[in-house]
Amino acid sequence: MGDSFAESGPVWRNEEDEEEKSKKIRIRVKWSKDEDLDDQGEGKKKEGEEVHFNVDNDIPLRWLMIRYCDTVGADFDRTRFEFKGACLRETDTPLHLSMLPSEVICAYTFHFVRRSVNYATICIRVHREKDTFLRVRRTAPLRPQLIRGLSDVGLLEEGSVCFVFTGTRLNDDYTADGLDIEDGDIIDAFNFDESSSSLSIIKSRIALKVINDETSKHLMFQLKRSTHLSVLMNKYRKMEGLDENAAFFHGERRLMGSKTVEEEKLEDGDEIVAISVDYEL
Repeated sequence: MGDSFAESGPVWRNEEDEEEKSKKIRIRVKWSKDEDLDDQGEGKKKEGEEVHFNVDNDIPLRWLMIRYCDTVGADFDRTRFEFKGACLRETDTPLHLSMLPSEVICAYTFHFVRRSVNYATICIRVHREKDTFLRVRRTAPLRPQLIRGLSDVGLLEEGSVCFVFTGTRLNDDYTADGLDIEDGDIIDAFNFDESSSSLSIIKSRIALKVINDETSKHLMFQLKRSTHLSVLMNKYRKMEGLDENAAFFHGERRLMGSKTVEEEKLEDGDEIVAISVDYEL
């Protein structure tokens, strides 16, 4: 399967390519779990219930997702779509995913995702290659696991390999837990030199480093600017076994979990220090 990023350099298409792009394809979207439609009880989504769409082969599937949620009364922001076990992204097209007529996209409310405590199964997507599914440890550095996974299936070429998750290039500091990765999430892999200008990344999230003041151990987290810091704080306390009253500081300023990343004026690469309650504040 191809990914949703354009390949570097000019792309020359013949008439057959253009004809393939212009085709329409019939896609089935199926709800995967019984659930009330809304708090007012106006109906119910039934497991296995399907909605059919005829779509252009080269059109991003975002509009299909929105239309489906509108049809069944689902909350778009809380609905997850998957195709063949991998998370469906809004920029994906049937052509990029090599979809065949009548193939099925599964939909369900995001909080129904069943996650393992210690492992996550992720999808590594390499341009023009079949998707690779890999089981990774949640608390171990992610990038070395991804490199081993690609090497095992013969997709690791010479030179630098770059991994990107939700718009951010991964380094050895990131873990699946720190990135809040769920089963089926997609990580893009690029097999070209790191200095290539072909990779243009727009960050939709920022990376924050949290340092344990006692052990100096650090973990990386990736958050949207609109995310409340309580999400990071609660996850870090759980991962490090800290008391729920542990405090978090940026410089000399104590951070508030009720505020968002943007409200606390945090920027990409900022460091946060976690201090146990034993310390005098």
